[in-house]
Amino acid sequence: MKSAMASPERQLIIEALEANGWNRQKSASMLGINRTTLYKKMKKYDISFEKIMAQSNG
Repeated sequence: MKSAMASPERQLIIEALEANGWNRQKSASMLGINRTTLYKKMKKYDISFEKIMAQSNG
């Protein structure tokens, strides 16, 4: 159940990053969280520019 609830948050983070050209400060502001929290969530959900680009190209 935990992973089912995490998926929407992960997707929101990815969408915010893409909308802001992967600028983490702007993305955090858009999400209403601080930059440190965004970094922690990116690590938690294994989000990185390289991994997302590899997934979309593969």
